[in-house]
Amino acid sequence: MLYNNRTDEADVNGATHEAGWARDYVFANETDISGEELANHLKTWKGQRFLSSTVKTASGGQADPPIGDLTAANGYNGLATFAFTVDTDFNLSTSEDKELYVQFYDFAQHKTYVPVKLAGETTEKELQEDTSVIERTKAVDVGTPQLIRNVWSLSTMAR
Repeated sequence: MLYNNRTDEADVNGATHEAGWARDYVFANETDISGEELANHLKTWKGQRFLSSTVKTASGGQADPPIGDLTAANGYNGLATFAFTVDTDFNLSTSEDKELYVQFYDFAQHKTYVPVKLAGETTEKELQEDTSVIERTKAVDVGTPQLIRNVWSLSTMAR
């Protein structure tokens, strides 16, 4: 849900609104739809905002995998921060295929920035009885991301 902290902020139809939850309108830079399609969207989703998927298919399209863990930091300097894991094989009973992302939302621009993948891949080597080596590459198993805000000042850090 988006909270509009500004008075007289214009929506997609040019109407202005007081500060509060943006349930019945969408800002112009949030969407390129208008009219009946926008009215249906707002009626169905009641002002909820959605983020584009971060996972691409082999053909370059977008997949919508389950998000296993999600955390958000308090807004600071007009930005909100999200950390989340996605399950790339769409199977929540496996954990070795999770990928960790961080994403920022700019309240002033009503814009979500491209998510940044933090967890990479690891390669495990297993020595077989015949002395051959099997290599397996898999995504890092990460979970329960947590965000904190560092409140130390530079003068405190310099001591």
